[in-house]
Amino acid sequence: MKKSRSIVLTLGLVVSNLITNSAFAQDPDPGFPGSDPGAPVSPIDDWVIPMVLVGIGLMFMAYKKQLKQVRK
Repeated sequence: MKKSRSIVLTLGLVVSNLITNSAFAQDPDPGFPGSDPGAPVSPIDDWVIPMVLVGIGLMFMAYKKQLKQVRK
């Protein structure tokens, strides 16, 4: 029970850190001459949330696999 509580606490801290911190891949207005003001900031911004969800899913699958090996 203590180990699962620790995992939940760690996961909660990581998720709250990801939600509260705002990081940008690129400055929205770099001020370069001839730059397009309507251009998107960076294509990585569109993939942050899906990649976080994929990472959490992979972490969950790895944890279940490890737990299965321990129970044998």
